Amino acid sequence: YLPHRRQSVIEEMEEYERVSLELGGEKAELEKVLRKIEKRPVQHIRLEDTTSALKSLGMKPSKKEVLNMMWEVDENLDGVIDWEEFCTNFER
Repeated sequence: YLPHRRQSVIEEMEEYERVSLELGGEKAELEKVLRKIEKRPVQHIRLEDTTSALKSLGMKPSKKEVLNMMWEVDENLDGVIDWEEFCTNFER
């Protein structure tokens, strides 16, 4: 039993490291997109921003999928995600 359990723990640690590296890359891509948004006069996340961020992560979302994602976060239904909405969703 112990040798099997040890292998399982090693596999779990390797999986954790792999996922951590992937998330680190995704976080870096997200930070790039947010830096671009910060340079604009009005700082909110538009449909185009969300689509671009998802594509930079290797995803190929349809416009409907992106609209649905934004609708989940856009509390005041103005078609964009402002800082408060972003933070609220991030905390969920």
